[in-house]
Amino acid sequence: MRILILSMLIALSLANSPLEMLQSGESCDKNPSFNITSFIINPFPPGNSEQYAITFTGIFLSKETVHQIYIAQRKGTEKWHYTYQTVDKEYAKGTTETYNISLQAPAIKGPYTDQITLHRSDFSSLACWQYNYVI
Repeated sequence: MRILILSMLIALSLANSPLEMLQSGESCDKNPSFNITSFIINPFPPGNSEQYAITFTGIFLSKETVHQIYIAQRKGTEKWHYTYQTVDKEYAKGTTETYNISLQAPAIKGPYTDQITLHRSDFSSLACWQYNYVI
C-alpha cells in the first residue's frame, strides 16, 4: 500500500513539474570564449505573441568584456532582425555568469530561428546559441 501511495505521489509531482521549461537549441560558435553550460527557455516553445524568458549560464574561458547581447530572429529563410541588450561589463577568466532575457514571440505563424550572441565592443562574438520553434 505504501509503495502504491509513493508511486502516485511521484507520478503527481512529475505531472506538475515545469515541463515547458527546457534546455533547447545548440551552440552556434565553434570556439566560444564564454562556454554556455545551460540555456533555458520558458515556456518552450513559445506561443503566438507570448512573453517568454531565456536564462543562460556559462563560464568565461579568458578575461573578457561583454559589450552587448544580440538577439537575432528570422522566419524561415527571411532576413535576420536584430535587437540588442547592452551589458558593458568585464569578467575575469573562470567567472560564471547568468544572463536573463525577456522576449515576446512573433504573432505571425511559421518556423523561426533565434540566435543569442554575446559580443565584444569590436563586434566580435564571445558565444552564440541558436534554437528553432514554430508558431
